[in-house]
Amino acid sequence: MTTYNNITITNKLDCSTIFNDHVSIPLYEKNQPNRRCPQNTKLSQMFLHTITILSLAILSLAAPIQSTTTTTSTAVTVPMTLLESLLVNIPPPAGGQSYGDAKCDTTPNSPTYDEIYKAAWKAYMLGLCKQTNPAGSKCKQVANHNGGEVSICGAYGQAVDCKAVAWAALSVLSKCGKSNIGRASGWIQLNNSLKTVVW
Repeated sequence: MTTYNNITITNKLDCSTIFNDHVSIPLYEKNQPNRRCPQNTKLSQMFLHTITILSLAILSLAAPIQSTTTTTSTAVTVPMTLLESLLVNIPPPAGGQSYGDAKCDTTPNSPTYDEIYKAAWKAYMLGLCKQTNPAGSKCKQVANHNGGEVSICGAYGQAVDCKAVAWAALSVLSKCGKSNIGRASGWIQLNNSLKTVVW
């Protein structure tokens, strides 16, 4: 019988015992010491038991893990799933080191959390993000989702790893997010020539 996360699994085996902290399989009858289980039966049973335990462990990890990020006094705690938590906690790759905290500009017209998450994920999947807008705002859209947009702004022709752009977008969300409206916007300077803007 195995108990894992309050789930009990009963194993009926004809063979020898396996004991550890989580597994207890009944001993083969002591009055038949000369009878042995085929080795492949024992291995199969151990394999199935291991697969069962691993499956339960994976299922328990697959549930969203609630992580919180401390924010400034103008922002509030933003809950994140495991994926978003990992993205925020990955330091930006080389060429994308943050030059400071996010500068916030959150209004009721800012993108929603969901729009930022999805735009950041799209940016994360890209390779190199290059600023190719020589005029006006000098901003180049990297990714968008519905009303949310992640852009890089700054010197024309400069490039940065898109994973750094995704990291910066989610950092803006975690530092500038206002849960009473479920929105965030702002920017982070990535290096001396480029910044990531969420708007």
